[in-house]
Amino acid sequence: MTTIAYKGGIVAYDSRVTAGSQICSDSFDKRVAVGAVQFFMVGTTSDFTALIEAYMTNAKDCDYNEANALVVDGYNIYVIGVEDDLFYKCPVTYPTALGSGTSHALTAMDMGADAVTAVKMAIKRDSNSGGKVRRYVINKSKG
Repeated sequence: MTTIAYKGGIVAYDSRVTAGSQICSDSFDKRVAVGAVQFFMVGTTSDFTALIEAYMTNAKDCDYNEANALVVDGYNIYVIGVEDDLFYKCPVTYPTALGSGTSHALTAMDMGADAVTAVKMAIKRDSNSGGKVRRYVINKSKG
């Protein structure tokens, strides 16, 4: 799957893509920009487009559930996904992580690590996370 971590205005994410137990790529960019909105995707890549469309159209229900994302939309940060065929969008105001390396990344951040270090720590223990660790700096200035 992947590891995405957010803390202190930084989104960090790995670049590994797997299919079952096979590593397909260690250089995939999991950030998708739609205009000024940034999506950091986890899950089944074939569901990424539908999840992005659900967010952009304010959908209420969806019939897929194999993708989630951390979204940076202006000054707002959300976790989005689908549960029981219902689209959800939760504001994020705290350090958070998504993907198969979530517990490792959260533990690292609880112990004081920044988002990039948290993803690097998750990669050490989660075989579905790996490759290059990328970072995205959220511009919080309003002028």
